[in-house]
Amino acid sequence: RDYEVYLPQNFESNMPLVFCLHGWSETVSFIKQFTEFHNYADTAGFVVVYPEGIDQSWNIGVKYCPVRSPFPDVDDVGFISTLIDTMYNHYNIDLKRIYCCGFSTGGDMSYRLAYQIGERFAAIAPVAGGIYDTIVTWHPIKRIPVMHIHGTNDGYYLYYGPGSIPGKATSEEMWSVDETLDFWIKHNGCNKPGDTIELPDLVPEDNCTAQKITFTGDSNSAPIIHYKIPDGGHTWPGSPYILGGWEGKRNMDFNATKEIWNFFKQYENSMVNLARSKKLEVNPVLFSDTLTIKSYISNPENHSLNVFAIIQGDQTDYLDTVQFFDDGLHNDGDSSDNIWGKTFSETEFPEDAYLIDLITHDLISGYSHYYHNPARLINFGPVEFESYRLDENDDIPNPGDKLKIYVTLTNNGSTAITKELKINLASLDELVTVSSLSRLINDIPVGESSTSGSSLTITISENCPVNAELPIQVNIYSYGNLCWIDTLYIQVKEPINIENASKSITRIFPNPTDDIINIETENFDNSTIEIYNLIGVRIFSESLQSKNERIDVSGLPKGIYLIYVKQIDRIYIEKIVVR
Repeated sequence: RDYEVYLPQNFESNMPLVFCLHGWSETVSFIKQFTEFHNYADTAGFVVVYPEGIDQSWNIGVKYCPVRSPFPDVDDVGFISTLIDTMYNHYNIDLKRIYCCGFSTGGDMSYRLAYQIGERFAAIAPVAGGIYDTIVTWHPIKRIPVMHIHGTNDGYYLYYGPGSIPGKATSEEMWSVDETLDFWIKHNGCNKPGDTIELPDLVPEDNCTAQKITFTGDSNSAPIIHYKIPDGGHTWPGSPYILGGWEGKRNMDFNATKEIWNFFKQYENSMVNLARSKKLEVNPVLFSDTLTIKSYISNPENHSLNVFAIIQGDQTDYLDTVQFFDDGLHNDGDSSDNIWGKTFSETEFPEDAYLIDLITHDLISGYSHYYHNPARLINFGPVEFESYRLDENDDIPNPGDKLKIYVTLTNNGSTAITKELKINLASLDELVTVSSLSRLINDIPVGESSTSGSSLTITISENCPVNAELPIQVNIYSYGNLCWIDTLYIQVKEPINIENASKSITRIFPNPTDDIINIETENFDNSTIEIYNLIGVRIFSESLQSKNERIDVSGLPKGIYLIYVKQIDRIYIEKIVVR
């Protein structure tokens, strides 16, 4: 993973750290220019980290919104949490003063971080972002100060929720800004209504104004500050960076970066020493004979702990809470290594897919920490490669071809439906390359098959010899875990010589056929006929004995086949249908 660190000119140990997260389709370079946090870092004395999301986005946990979560298996929460540890190890930053802000999808991600690893941050400040229905499955552990900045005419994260601006397609899981604020107001122990002040309209030519709404409570609450910008667009207020007009009105009456830092610097994190799980490990993910579940615990002050795993089946009624022990894995007598866990046998779990949640209960602080990334255990299948087909527009693999391939899988398990499947391909021969994309496969009941809805791309080298069989690895995933590996073979054919073939072949008929195929050819000397199915398996071969040959295909399963008539200097190929 990539990230850029900015150290202030007066850098020294024990400085605060600010994460600044870019939005969807944006880069580190963009968010630096857009927010200019590094300029404030020089005078205010804090370290800035600009992390980079995979494919210029963040996994904010929205399952059915691929634009906002294009890689649902990417653990971006784990990435940021690990990056905190990295920054501490490299620069000795102050763990009590770690903050996060972000723009657009980066704002969405800031909220996800507060929900799932809020114990690591002192405050957050999302700009033009929000939260989604997914949060009901997460466990915010603490009250955390929040600054939320948003324009009411934002056309990307709609202020008033899905459908509030005609023609703007958004996820139905999206919450309005009011719903987002209401959640945090309640969670943080604040009161409604908030105190509202109108900011001075210092720059009338920006054609919008701003309000500052503050929500507070008693001494145990955490404040919420909302900068509401009537008629404002999808922007970062006060930014000198011009986007191009598509974003709507940008308020210049206040500078978001300045206000965010002034907000951040007031707060410290009281949970730095909380015992928590750093990593949850299931080995193997696909059950064999035994299973080991490990939790790697951070416990800086050696607090007394209880560690539990909640294991729940997807398709069965299986539900169990298992207590882990520090010596439960290795019996080495070392109670200070902070590796907790347990070993299980396969007979303990019926065929199913399982979700494993991890809870670390700190007996000193009284808090329960939920690990941010529940693990999966797969105990169904196997799912195996059954067949493939090529796109009908080019279903004959020739040297130099770029082909589209569809893969079919079969569930050879006993009872459970195989779910959340996807595949990708890997070349096992330098003469063929494959795309790096993955494709989804529908859930497969026991004994049934399913084909990828979208094609994968393979490219055969121009130097590939005719009749070569090229191996391609089929990687089969379930719930984001690589569970099964199989191999398919592409048989490369000789390109058709249309001019010569038309002189040598009269016709192949009838087509479609129920039983007999007739082949009429001008020259049958040194000629052979071969029949292949669509996955490249040769199922018939013999020499031609006359100019009029009859082939009985009544024993073949119904389907589409390729007939090859091979002669010394030419080849003729035709697709036939057996009914």
